[in-house]
Amino acid sequence: MRRVLRIPSKAKLLPEEIIVKDDIVVADRSVVERALRTDGRIFIGRYVTVKDLFAKGEIMIDDMSRVLGDVHSEESISLGDLVKVSGHLYCGGDLDIGGNVEISKGFLAKGYIRISGGIPLFMYILLYLLYLLQIGKSKEVDEILKTLEEEIQVKGDYMLIPYDTRITGERISTKYSIIVGQEAEIYGSLEAKGRVTVSNKAIIHGSIRSTGNVYIGPYAYVDGVVQGKFVKISRGAVVNSGIRAENIKIVRGAQVYGKVFSTSGIEFLRDEDIEKDRIDRERLVPGLDEIFEE
Repeated sequence: MRRVLRIPSKAKLLPEEIIVKDDIVVADRSVVERALRTDGRIFIGRYVTVKDLFAKGEIMIDDMSRVLGDVHSEESISLGDLVKVSGHLYCGGDLDIGGNVEISKGFLAKGYIRISGGIPLFMYILLYLLYLLQIGKSKEVDEILKTLEEEIQVKGDYMLIPYDTRITGERISTKYSIIVGQEAEIYGSLEAKGRVTVSNKAIIHGSIRSTGNVYIGPYAYVDGVVQGKFVKISRGAVVNSGIRAENIKIVRGAQVYGKVFSTSGIEFLRDEDIEKDRIDRERLVPGLDEIFEE
């Protein structure tokens, strides 16, 4: 089972906010100290702390989560039990409120207001899927994914923040793997205990540190140190502050500045190796089906 922090293509992870086009899912017990802004929907799990939420689509927040700023949706909003919003809430559609919800600076809802015992079944199914991902129940996930594909599919090039991930203004830290989509731009260092894949033309304004393998795609840019068990730098990529790894592969046309340290050797790939490098890269960038497969 792959557990992945998924950053979509052309996403902007700025020091104060994260801007994406499609849906955002934040799993349980994560902390996000940047505002989330999307043209899609936002799904927040339990015991999550986030800054501000801005969505053109629905926003759903599960029990006992906390928003340190404002919540703004042009459609409906659902708040689970014991949710706390420290700022103002604006809802362009219906507002569904669970028990003991606090909204410190007031709210405006243009649709119906319902006081319920919690959030809709739709949200519970999605959050249950995230829970199964955490405990490795692949068969159950496959069954629920069929339902998601038919009825409640997470839309587009979504962003997934896995269980117990922490995103501050300076760094992004997770226990799992990280996939950075093409042409994404990230401010802050990446820290992972799994594999890190930086896709074509992505820009990282910070370092990358991983206990697993690190792949830097073609024409990507890393303004910091790259550290991992195995590191591969593709053609046209730039690493500005050196590399530390057991094994290192550098494709001809890559640029590496700073100290390069390897305990087991450095290999420089020639022209005939570039096609093999492309095939290896494609294997390192899983799609949705692969993320959930065992």
